[in-house]
Amino acid sequence: MKRAIERQMQLSGTRAEHGASGVGHWFRQRDISIGKRLAACFVAIIVLMILADGLAVWQFRRMESSSERLRKADQTLQAVVRVHVDMGSFRDKVAVMANSQETQDFAKDTASLREKFLGDVDRARRMVITSPELDENSTTSSALETLRTALPTQLDTVDELANAGDWTAVRLRLAHQIQDLRELSLSQVEKLDEQLAQAQSATLETTRQARRNLFIVFAIAALLTLLAAAVLGWYLTRSITVPLSELASGARALARGDFQHEVEVTGNDELSLVGRAFNHAARQLHELYEELREQASLLSLTHDSIYVRDMNAVIRYWNRGAEVLYGWSAEQAVGEVAHELLKTVFPVPFEQIEAELLRSGRWEGELSQSKKDGMQVVTATRWSLKRDEGGAPVATLVTSNDITERKRAEESLRESETRFRTFVDHAGDALFVYDLEQRIVVDVNREACESLGYSRQEIIGKTPLAFHSDSYQEEMEVVAERAAAGETVFDTHWHRRKDGTVFPVEVHTSRVLYGGRQFLLMVARDISDRLRAEEAVRQSEKQLREVIETIPAIAWTSSPDGSIEFVNKRWEEYTGMSAQESGGFGWKSAFHPKDLDRYVERRRTSLGSVDSFEDEVRIRCGKNGEYRWFLSRAVPLRDEQGNIVRWYGTAADIHDRKQAEERLQVENVVLREEIDRASMFEDVVGASPALQTVLSALSKVAPTDSTVLLTGQTGTGKELIARAIHRKSERSGRAFISVNCAAIPQSLIASELFGHEKGAFTGALQRHLGKFELAEGGTIFLDEIGELPMETQVALLRVLQEREIQRVGGTQPIRVNVRILAATNRDLQKAIAAGVFREDLFYRLNVFPIHIPPLRERKEDIPMLVEYFIDRFARKAGKNIRSIDKQSLELLESYSWPGNIRELQNVVERSVVLCDTDTLRIDNSWLSVGDSAYLGPAGSLAGKIHEQEREFIERALSETQGKVSGPSGAAAKLGISPSALEYKIRLLKINKHQFKKYLRES
Repeated sequence: MKRAIERQMQLSGTRAEHGASGVGHWFRQRDISIGKRLAACFVAIIVLMILADGLAVWQFRRMESSSERLRKADQTLQAVVRVHVDMGSFRDKVAVMANSQETQDFAKDTASLREKFLGDVDRARRMVITSPELDENSTTSSALETLRTALPTQLDTVDELANAGDWTAVRLRLAHQIQDLRELSLSQVEKLDEQLAQAQSATLETTRQARRNLFIVFAIAALLTLLAAAVLGWYLTRSITVPLSELASGARALARGDFQHEVEVTGNDELSLVGRAFNHAARQLHELYEELREQASLLSLTHDSIYVRDMNAVIRYWNRGAEVLYGWSAEQAVGEVAHELLKTVFPVPFEQIEAELLRSGRWEGELSQSKKDGMQVVTATRWSLKRDEGGAPVATLVTSNDITERKRAEESLRESETRFRTFVDHAGDALFVYDLEQRIVVDVNREACESLGYSRQEIIGKTPLAFHSDSYQEEMEVVAERAAAGETVFDTHWHRRKDGTVFPVEVHTSRVLYGGRQFLLMVARDISDRLRAEEAVRQSEKQLREVIETIPAIAWTSSPDGSIEFVNKRWEEYTGMSAQESGGFGWKSAFHPKDLDRYVERRRTSLGSVDSFEDEVRIRCGKNGEYRWFLSRAVPLRDEQGNIVRWYGTAADIHDRKQAEERLQVENVVLREEIDRASMFEDVVGASPALQTVLSALSKVAPTDSTVLLTGQTGTGKELIARAIHRKSERSGRAFISVNCAAIPQSLIASELFGHEKGAFTGALQRHLGKFELAEGGTIFLDEIGELPMETQVALLRVLQEREIQRVGGTQPIRVNVRILAATNRDLQKAIAAGVFREDLFYRLNVFPIHIPPLRERKEDIPMLVEYFIDRFARKAGKNIRSIDKQSLELLESYSWPGNIRELQNVVERSVVLCDTDTLRIDNSWLSVGDSAYLGPAGSLAGKIHEQEREFIERALSETQGKVSGPSGAAAKLGISPSALEYKIRLLKINKHQFKKYLRES
């Protein structure tokens, strides 16, 4: 308020413009509205007009009063003149009556004359009294009073003289006394006449003066009224135009983008309210502008293509992702019509898309668009409609992703599936797909339909018994069980056609997992010809040759150097090459160039071995030039010295099998990905209650952003749990950064965690981003958190409290959005008591503690862990290990595992490396035996337990005379395996030989 008063005093300065502004502010500071100010101005003007009219009326009243006085003076003069006339007529009439000398008539006439005269005198006297300006000294009144008094006295005297008959005395009295009175009245008349003349001249002068004053009053009043109206109007206009100019300057500032400009506002009138509303709107616009700029900066960071088009399809915003995708910069794209710039090809009419967008506010689809260089791209596009507060559409947000490669891959996959389906339908073997759950056939190929005589629709949905003999049911169930267990089953049986005839088939049955369901793929090959050929082989060599020519495989013989000596008709039919063309080394032209060198090399290396030769090669089909996969097998024929004389070989078409294997491999990869997405605990193996407690807590805390402190011994899998928390969280799509605080030198730990600026220390040649910045938006795992130095603990505490870091050598704080997971194998409470770990940091980290139990507390998980590690290391080593020795497993279960899972992993890996059979065995000497680590103090619970174990074992050894194994051994008595007992004996340092009978006797 003080500043407003000082400003008001400054505005009332020397210049007129400032004075006008001061008046305007005077109006506004008194909180007078514009309407009231206008009303006040109109009232002031009306008051001035009324004052001017009052002055004019006053002048008119002056003129009227002068005229009225003049009229009264005339009436007074007339009354006095009448008195004077009465005096003259009285004297004449009395003189006439005196001459007649009629006494009675004289008295009578004089009485009437006296009455009339007295009435005129009284009237004149009243007129004189009401006109004091004609009788300033009261002489006229006195004279009239004298006449009123003297004349009746004279009449009485004349009457007496008339009654006495003395008419001479009457005439003398009339000549002298009455004449004097007449002269007195005459003098008064003259005096009044003179005064009336003066009054008339004064009245005329007053009237003329009043007229002049009236004209001056009219002129001055009009001038003052106009001047007041002009001044008030000017003041009022200034009080309105000054705020309006402020608003105009604010509007221009907004047009320039200056959202921080504020209009100076005082008072509470309408324009002040508009000014305040303007300032409030400007602040809101500034906040919206900052928010939009922040969002625009975020949009510029995304890899998606994002642009905004108005309702005329004109581009108004173009982010960095759009520049990268389409090639146009923001300056080139903004202002252009979107579908014209990008040459968009819509899947449906554009009007239909806009109708859907206006109806639902969203549209999604795939568009074909052109980049700046003319290249066509396919984009997955999402349109979102933006409406104003009134619900009117204002703009469309368009987000696009380049899916060109994906579309090509999908098209290629569809072509591959179509091609594969064609190959399957044209395969020489019958294919049946059997659903294990529904126990029906769900798909077949064309060969299956032709071989059985059914249509495809007739076979699908039936059980295999529909085209098998009833006696095959039990055998089929056994085959299904073996195949469901993962075994590939080869069997031979009979198929029954639709017409009731039967034929022999060789069936390869294998399990296929697809879409989370189990199917059996049965490849049935009609072996009628082969059986007949085998029968013919037993009959004659000729029939054998015919069989070779008719078998559904390529047969050949070659010399030791690889030159072909014989090929069957299958080769000629498939390759289109005759036996002469294929002879020698002509067969090489039919092999795929990429397979030929490998095939020749493997044949050459097999010359020195006694084994048969086998390889998979691609051979060109002579009809269509297509290469198909064949399994080429060759057996050498040797002479007595062991030298190869001839090669006998076949090439079986395995192209369909190879395609199926590739498809199964792809499906396997897809299924593995689905399993990985469905489960977050793929690396956390176990089902013990202790582990389930950990996983339950993990599932609850993972979706949150809470800080988690993982505690447990070394090797219990704390990092696996941390990774599982990250994969289950909403940050799984961002980075997971693991930092081992104990592995980094203390002098570098701050730089590694928080980064450093260039020149922060010797060797800092450039800026280095720390682990927290690299984990932005994701999760950072601080392992061995108890090893952090105190100064780094302070910096970490700041990160937990303020969510910001500061690089080494930097001056500005950096905001970070990182979830912190910490782990330690130390007792942090003891570290706090020892003064090497901050208590406040501990409470910040200990928001959600999870304790990972050691392996000895979850021994029921050991078989599952062993199986997992065996499978993992066996596949890596290329070994087929199917089981683990039971005694070895019991030994592993009885061991305390001070190194936890890491020690178990190392033991299993070592065993796999040394294993030469399909059964894994563990050497108990590999397990470390440490008294202090396992037995514990003498007075501890563990020590007492092992003392009791020692007592039981020694008693059993004593009863069995030191014998460990066998039905009557100590192991059988104690109910454990001999290997486990041997381990316990070594662990407890028991001398089993002292219980031998011959030793005790000696």
